[in-house]
Amino acid sequence: MSFSTIWEPTTLVRIRPLWPALGPLAAAIAYYLGAEAAFAIGTLTQQFAPFWPPNVVLLCALLVAPRRHWPLYIAAAFPAHVLAEWGVAMPLPQLLAAFGCNVSLALLNATAMRQLLRGPAWLRGLRNASLYLLFAVVLNPAVVALGAGFEPVLGDGDPQQYGQFWWRWYLSNALANLTLTPVFLTWFHGGSRASWQLPTRGRLIEASLLILGLVISCTVAFDIPITRTTESYFPALLYLPIPLLLAATVRFGGRGASGAILVITVMVLFRSMHGAEPFVGGPPGNSVPSVQLFLAVFAIPAILLAALVEELRRTNDRLSAVLDGISDGYYTLDREGRITAVNAKGAAWCGSAAPEELIGQNYWEVARGHAADRSWVRRAMETEAASRGEISFADGRWFDIHAYPSPSGLSIFCHDITEQRAAERAARSTRELLQSSLDAMTAQVAILDGTGKIVAVNAAWQRVAELLAEVGEHYFVGANYVEQCERGRPHQREIASGLRRLIRGELNEFRYAFASDVAKGTWLQLRGARFCVGAELRLVVACEDITEVKAAEGSLRRLTGRLLRSQDETGRRIARELHDATAQNLLGATLGIGQVLRSLPRLKETARVTLEESRSLIEQSQREIRTVSYLLHPPMLDEAGLPPALRWLCEGFAKRTEITVDLDIAPDIGRMPLDIEAALFRIAQEGLSNVHRHSAGTRVRVSLGPDASSGADPKIVLMIEDNGRGIPTETLASWETGRESPQVQNIGIGLAGMRERLHQLSGHLEIRSSPNGTIVGVTVQLRVIGDSSLDTLPRAGSTSAATAGQRPRRPFMPRSGDYGPRNGPVRQST
Repeated sequence: MSFSTIWEPTTLVRIRPLWPALGPLAAAIAYYLGAEAAFAIGTLTQQFAPFWPPNVVLLCALLVAPRRHWPLYIAAAFPAHVLAEWGVAMPLPQLLAAFGCNVSLALLNATAMRQLLRGPAWLRGLRNASLYLLFAVVLNPAVVALGAGFEPVLGDGDPQQYGQFWWRWYLSNALANLTLTPVFLTWFHGGSRASWQLPTRGRLIEASLLILGLVISCTVAFDIPITRTTESYFPALLYLPIPLLLAATVRFGGRGASGAILVITVMVLFRSMHGAEPFVGGPPGNSVPSVQLFLAVFAIPAILLAALVEELRRTNDRLSAVLDGISDGYYTLDREGRITAVNAKGAAWCGSAAPEELIGQNYWEVARGHAADRSWVRRAMETEAASRGEISFADGRWFDIHAYPSPSGLSIFCHDITEQRAAERAARSTRELLQSSLDAMTAQVAILDGTGKIVAVNAAWQRVAELLAEVGEHYFVGANYVEQCERGRPHQREIASGLRRLIRGELNEFRYAFASDVAKGTWLQLRGARFCVGAELRLVVACEDITEVKAAEGSLRRLTGRLLRSQDETGRRIARELHDATAQNLLGATLGIGQVLRSLPRLKETARVTLEESRSLIEQSQREIRTVSYLLHPPMLDEAGLPPALRWLCEGFAKRTEITVDLDIAPDIGRMPLDIEAALFRIAQEGLSNVHRHSAGTRVRVSLGPDASSGADPKIVLMIEDNGRGIPTETLASWETGRESPQVQNIGIGLAGMRERLHQLSGHLEIRSSPNGTIVGVTVQLRVIGDSSLDTLPRAGSTSAATAGQRPRRPFMPRSGDYGPRNGPVRQST
């Protein structure tokens, strides 16, 4: 239980609102009682005052009170001063002068202490104690005593004795600040609330014994009669209280020193009050200066020593708090292995609850089974060099030990690293599992840091790196892979460029396929991806053999080409059969019905109507078969070329769908290889079909012409542009990346068919879409077939005996100026 627990809740809280009025009143009462106590001790005349307690009371009141309340305390002290001094018949001028000097000294001391001392622990440091002695004991009393020396003169004092008056007033106030003020500063206003906790029984017994010893030593020193036998020992007897004063100071700090000084002061004054001089046994009144100097000599060193003890104790407390707050166990050993200091965790490690119980015990005995190797510790002491080691126990715990030698012994820090070791084992197991998984992969895998340096590889990468090292390329751990690629061959520079974009965050994934120039006929694919480990960037690079994939893609592309050609040939054959056989048969049936109608004029009306309807249905079927035949393979595509076929397609599309079609064909478009013409026609056919089914547009533009930017390599460009709602972004992205999704499936196989046809021709398909419409662009490079002149090729829509029914032998080759601005392009709005 603490003092504040008892005092504050019950009393202080209740009187705190009344303190501005009760404080000055209490100070005035204490001022008056202090004066009366001084008179009772023996200061019944103006010439004898060992110390003056009222000034101490007023100083302590000013230290406690706020500065704005100081006038209240001074005003309250004035009636108490008048009442006390009036009792000894002091003249009014002398009374006023005495009060002025008392107030001046109290104000000077309070101001100096508040400005210079770092309160409220006024005397708990050598700096504060020294400043207190300098100002409150030496300078301020001496300065005020210059005026107070004239105070007795205002009564019946002799001006010739001014020096004696000054000296007595100075000593009485200096002695009061040496003996009484420290008691208040250390016991009631010099510490925290925690310092008011009740002491233990042992401390109470120790303090009681010290007080009893001081009383006995002072009695022996001051009351022993002076005889011939004791005369030679008298100076030594005066020092009897000093050991006990030092013991109280060291054991109890500032409170012990101020309490011991107060006991000695009371004993000296008690001797004087009973008519006996404490020194030499002379008559009363002759040795007051000696008493004052004696007490000053006792008090000043005790106050300074107490300040050093308090400062050292605070330093030790802070160090102990730091050591108790760390997660390490801490010991300090002397040369014999005895524990001189230990923190709470160190004591718990040795199985002790209180660190104090281990002080002075042998470390090797109390820490048996937990201590470091004695030879290792001894070696650290002998070499005087810091050492480090680890200890493991049967229960799985690990400790990291650090030893720091000193002239007096050794400081040991023990840190529990059990969790760290467990984490290291888990991390090691994870790394081994990851490395085993990477080594089991056939792909060559490497991990790069944010600069492109290789930090880890798998077994396949290591084997290839060893082979490439023979040709001067180094891709081992520690090498910078990106920089190596930047200095390499063209495909390696492409890889370096992609990895740089990964590092900058422009890409999240990078892929690049290339033909190996080391292993001929081998295709490789390098994939890169970025990830982060905490705040550090990492790249994973995987290089795998895709030769079989490339071969499968080639086979699939050839098979697709054959399938598309077979599909075209089948459509051509079916169209021819429908045109040459089925359509002719239907024509014959129509002619037969007409002949029947002409040869039997008297045919019944019902039979005639039936025959007319049958002829109408046959003619409709004949038109539909002709349309289907043209859609399967328009004859004019073989006979006249692509431009007339596109015109026919656009005219029929506009009639069937009521969508306006703008057809723009560049002039001088001649014949091209049949596979190119067929592919472009089928792409235009599929594009228009998609416009009708998906775009909800009202207008479409179809253009055909050469690519003006192709230079020496002629290319043909087909564009289909509509004003519909466009393709959804997700659907277009899925189609571009080749990922399957329901949206792509809903488009049908049309776009995939376009792409496959262009793959067969090494062409390029580009689709741009927005909410305002879609543009489908097709670019195909023209191939030269044969050596005949361009003039021998038929123009679009023309037929000659040499070309009718034949496949053209070479494509359209634009004449001079065809790749520049076109003059008078053929525009047809259908």
